[in-house]
Amino acid sequence: MYSVIGEDFTFLGDTVQAWDAWRAALKRVERTQDRRSRYVILQAASYAALREELPEAAFHLQEAALDNARQWSRPPAVLAGVLNRAEIHKRLGQSNLAVEDLNDAERYLASVHDPLLKSRNEARILLARGETIYRDRPGEAVDALTKALDYFQRTGTSWRLAGTYLARGRAYRAAQHSDLAENDFLAGIRVFERMRATISSEALRSSYFEQPWDLFTEMIGLQIERHDPARALRFAEQARARTLLDALGTKGAIDPELPSDIGNALPSGVTVVYFSALEDRLLIWTLARGRQTFAEQRVRQADLARWLARYADGTTGRDPSILSTLYDQLIRPVQDSLPDSGSIVVVPDGVLHGVPFAGLMRRETGRYLVQDHAIAIAPSLTMFLRSAALPLVPLAASARVLVVGNPRLEGLAAVTLPDAEREARDIAALYADPTLLVNEAATKAAFVASAGAFDIVHFAGHAVSNDDYPGLSHLLLAGTNGRPDGTLFAHEIARMTFERTRLVVLAACRTSAGRVRRGEGVFSLARPFLAAGVPTVVASLWDVDDRATRTLFVTFHQALNRGAAAADALRTAQLAALAQRDPSWRDPFTWASFTVVGGVHAFRDSNQQSLSH
Repeated sequence: MYSVIGEDFTFLGDTVQAWDAWRAALKRVERTQDRRSRYVILQAASYAALREELPEAAFHLQEAALDNARQWSRPPAVLAGVLNRAEIHKRLGQSNLAVEDLNDAERYLASVHDPLLKSRNEARILLARGETIYRDRPGEAVDALTKALDYFQRTGTSWRLAGTYLARGRAYRAAQHSDLAENDFLAGIRVFERMRATISSEALRSSYFEQPWDLFTEMIGLQIERHDPARALRFAEQARARTLLDALGTKGAIDPELPSDIGNALPSGVTVVYFSALEDRLLIWTLARGRQTFAEQRVRQADLARWLARYADGTTGRDPSILSTLYDQLIRPVQDSLPDSGSIVVVPDGVLHGVPFAGLMRRETGRYLVQDHAIAIAPSLTMFLRSAALPLVPLAASARVLVVGNPRLEGLAAVTLPDAEREARDIAALYADPTLLVNEAATKAAFVASAGAFDIVHFAGHAVSNDDYPGLSHLLLAGTNGRPDGTLFAHEIARMTFERTRLVVLAACRTSAGRVRRGEGVFSLARPFLAAGVPTVVASLWDVDDRATRTLFVTFHQALNRGAAAADALRTAQLAALAQRDPSWRDPFTWASFTVVGGVHAFRDSNQQSLSH
């Protein structure tokens, strides 16, 4: 039973809960006398470990499963175990051992008498052989993969097709047949898109998307080799933030296809810096009206992640020079393509979702990026272009505003945020007709019932980011009718309706942080608001101080009142922090955590006519 539960949670992408179930199942293996049950548990646990990129653990589990299969005297079970061990050896970089396992698998295949089972495993062996030898023996790999592809096409095994096209495309690419490689990558992408369209669950779609991501990275890399960065950009965008686009599709269909003339589709005065993060390098495009450039930077994602972790973790001693290092890696390659001033939209990828772009410092001038540019983050270029096409309505003193501050939390009296309450009262006082919810009035019921009827929603309180289960990330609000639980989960926010809301400010800890999925981006607390139709969200990358946050956001709302758009208002507030005498307030760790995510109200297009209510 526990192994079945583990499989279910693994399929859903809930790895922590999956391994809780696997551990419970493995504890019972020694007490299980039935060889078949022992084999099933060990084999399935090995599969799960391999899917979670734990090949060493998978190997030990697989050896135990194989030993059990041999004692069970079941050739098909031994065959499956040997095939899985070949995959483990391949992941460990032990291709010779993987080939030996595949040769053993062919010998075991002779003991399988069921013709359907035999042909299916023969195709699996051919696929595994092609995946293993494509670099050293690409011609032989192509032959094996072509036979495997024929079987999967004949039997309609769609879930294997995308991987087989990927493997044969890699073999063709290794053999310098780039046209044939491109044809296979395109065929694999078509299979992926067809399969993805049959999945209705957002959680399943986002986890499923990680599996064929290499089809897109291979295609992107191939186009760069062909010196066609414009086409590479189109494939990068096709793979970007897809489940978020799906959610927004219910509010106006979105096709992740870029216009033929991207520059003319952008607002004037805005430069897009678009990243595609491969394992060992960054591809960087800059896009603006009348110009488009491309640069390539050799840097590993693992190094970027390490620098970011060192900066964000104050317990190990924060190194401010990391902000200059990140500038050198991310901005310097394209700095000559950036205007001296104006607005920047960053479309990040992978670990770059955790970068405090406003705080990146140019060594030779000592200036932070925010001192020259207003900055916003867009989950995808498609989303930003869609938002830029909508009419701009100023967020001024006449806007309808809901301000939530320091919700009263039962059992957490010691964790109250008095400055969050002062922040809420100060902000509410800036508007003509605000709705203020503080302490016991700041309930989940009140927030859910009314938030969508306001132009601006500002939340100042506690937030909890759940990296393992993003749908369980939550805002902490007061309970109602004596009930202490006012937890508002991310999956509940995504189902809310925000017909009027154009800006949500999440003045709480780590509301822009969370688990990053390849291609999909970061699953933060900002994301469900975007999915529910809110065009712009202000959120934080790390834990924030409530006193500094109060000062920052009062200045932010004052700028909004003067007609500034969100990114310009945040820049005004961050520049005000830099002008403080207190060095702790000037520290970018204090002010660079907050970022504008979205687009439609991030900037004011100088050529776009503003509308009023």
